[in-house]
Amino acid sequence: MLNNKWSGFLLISLLALTGCQSTGGQMASTQLASSASDITRDSNAALQQLYASNPEARQLAKRAKGILVFPAIVKAGFLVGAQYGSGGALFKNGRTTGYYNILAGSYGIAIYTN
Repeated sequence: MLNNKWSGFLLISLLALTGCQSTGGQMASTQLASSASDITRDSNAALQQLYASNPEARQLAKRAKGILVFPAIVKAGFLVGAQYGSGGALFKNGRTTGYYNILAGSYGIAIYTN
């Protein structure tokens, strides 16, 4: 068992990783616009694929205030795990209203499934 000092350090580190989020910093407006259109296209394609494979998802989406879609999230870990996804789009009323990244960490026994 870890002593209290290391347990506290590990907990604070994981909370810091979980809370980290970046929107990519300052980018040239043309680079941002190109990236935004790519993100919207990829996120919309992932959402349409979900609707095609699960009809109930479309019904749920009609009642949702918003839908946050990450087309791809990379997960890795063994006892200590991490996941990262960039290029997420927030859809409200069928329109893209924001762009997001996600970063998370975990520790302990974990089972990742798709």
